[in-house]
Amino acid sequence: MFVVLDTNIFYRDFLLRSNAFRILLESLKYVPARLCVPEIVLDETVAKYREALGERLVADTRARRRVGEILLQPPLAERPVSDEHAAVQAYEAHLKARLAEAGTKFLPYPEESHKKVVERALRREKPFDTQGRGYRDYLIWASLRAEMSHAAEESVVLVTANTGDFCDGDALAESLRHDLARNSLPEANVSVMASLEAFNAEHVLPTLKKQEELRAALLVGGGSTVDLPAWAAAHLLGLLRDEDYLGVVTHGVEPEHASVYVSTIGSLDDVTVLDVRAMSPTRHLVIARARVKAVLSVDVDGGQYSRYPETRELVGDYLEPSASASWYETVELAVRFSLVLNEDGSNVIAAEIDAIDGPAGKIETKESVELKAHMLRGI
Repeated sequence: MFVVLDTNIFYRDFLLRSNAFRILLESLKYVPARLCVPEIVLDETVAKYREALGERLVADTRARRRVGEILLQPPLAERPVSDEHAAVQAYEAHLKARLAEAGTKFLPYPEESHKKVVERALRREKPFDTQGRGYRDYLIWASLRAEMSHAAEESVVLVTANTGDFCDGDALAESLRHDLARNSLPEANVSVMASLEAFNAEHVLPTLKKQEELRAALLVGGGSTVDLPAWAAAHLLGLLRDEDYLGVVTHGVEPEHASVYVSTIGSLDDVTVLDVRAMSPTRHLVIARARVKAVLSVDVDGGQYSRYPETRELVGDYLEPSASASWYETVELAVRFSLVLNEDGSNVIAAEIDAIDGPAGKIETKESVELKAHMLRGI
């Protein structure tokens, strides 16, 4: 099997630091599978990084200026990056090195005439849309198809957040199936998945060895491994504060409707280890759950009140356009989170919140709807 990643998988996690990328890059050999990244995807990812860096530098400059306006002694207005071009070059080198370290094969641009590509676009065959857009998506597909021609017996998984560009419903698009048939390639060998989490849940996590001794040790505390309840008490607050969509599960409102964040944690109970797997000889993946009583800070301004019916329903009382409303309240949340531990389980290398269940609903964070579904099935 080989897996091909679309650009949209990278620009959600430019530095490949999420647990999903850690699992993929460190554990593919256990599937076994190999990673293939088209050169068009590398070029697009670097371009997206350049755009994101520029936008964040502008936002940073604006924020520094606004802070300086209310300080008696404003700090020196130094930009965090002095040379954007050098920063982009450094990122490109880092990206390629990180992927190469995991044994990635970089697929060259396809050798296909412009005439054939244009003909396909004019026929509006996927991955081109009804307006003929999709040139770069087609280059990804053509790179995948070329790699299949060298290893037709292998199955291939294309991981893309834009599954509609390559699928009719849940199945590979008819035009792409015909394309494979014209090139004497088996259409049954190609599948499309919407996220790294979904790929990991289906193909990687089931192959990883369970670590029952470590699972038990994490809940005991006081030994050589991480004391999971103590770790959760010390760090879940910081992770929860990073969640922009907390208002969705607590009040049913989007981030633009009201500012909702965790001010403090009143209590933390029922810390449970759901599963522990060996990602590699030196890394372990821990899936855990905790029940949290959180003190929320809720802020609404007059503009939000006037624009959004959901905000008016939340506040209840009338606000003048220049007024604002702020209050604290306590809610209970069920939080599922994942950790990457070192070889002996004594140190947390990375941590993420995977899902939050609150009084207004449940969200899978970082768009990981399929996150670790195989491991959690039946629990």
